[in-house]
Amino acid sequence: MKLKNLFPIGIVLVLAVALTLISGMLAAQPAPASLSVTGITLNGCASNTFDGTYQIAVRDSAGVTLNSATAYDVSAIFTTDGGVYNTLSYPTLSTIVYSYTVAFNQPFVTGTVEFFLTNNPSIRSATYIMDCTGPTVYLSTGGTGGGNDDRLNPGRGDLLNVLYARRNTAGQNEIWVYTLNSLSQGVFAGSFPYSLFQPYLNNPPAQNTFLARVSQSTLYVLSTGEFQINVGPDAEGKVYSIIFTGLPPRSLKYASFNAFRGGQ
Repeated sequence: MKLKNLFPIGIVLVLAVALTLISGMLAAQPAPASLSVTGITLNGCASNTFDGTYQIAVRDSAGVTLNSATAYDVSAIFTTDGGVYNTLSYPTLSTIVYSYTVAFNQPFVTGTVEFFLTNNPSIRSATYIMDCTGPTVYLSTGGTGGGNDDRLNPGRGDLLNVLYARRNTAGQNEIWVYTLNSLSQGVFAGSFPYSLFQPYLNNPPAQNTFLARVSQSTLYVLSTGEFQINVGPDAEGKVYSIIFTGLPPRSLKYASFNAFRGGQ
């Protein structure tokens, strides 16, 4: 028995072409490669609250903005200098400026905010310091997909150790230390954990005090209330000093001296 064609040939062809086009469009959907903060403000701090605005662009590997018409779910993690953190997550378009208000259960002076794709946290923005004693400070220009590295010591002992301001899984601020292998790839050497800094935040010691050493980096707390990390010495005896206030680090200053000669 011969089966009848249930659809005219023309309709079948049109449906086939339409399905092919839809399939091609889905297959060609580019994958996100980077996330950039195109605008951010800190409007104020009221004891235990941050509020301001931000604008986010999600781009593919060619630099094309993907969330101009299609919203991508973007998360933000806010962390205070007391190690307390809070998160928010919204479908985000690049064309919209979003407002935020983030409240914590204790007062603070500074904190950080970092944005990332909710379904792929490895695609993230630079880190920003939210400083309640002044305007928002741009901390780094790093981020997956392009830009500069956000190390704390660029060109200052970073052939020995590379220092990064990072957070642990509990949301506490730390400083991570990397060495470089023969291929100039970073190898994690250890960290200066939050617990080292916490007793001295807004509570300077009577004298400069050694706290810890990781690889070729040595951490001190100064009687001024600042922290100092000395990296080195290198083969010529040079030691690089990174001096900063608080955690996450802010108001960075740099110095150097020769450990062999004792001179500046």
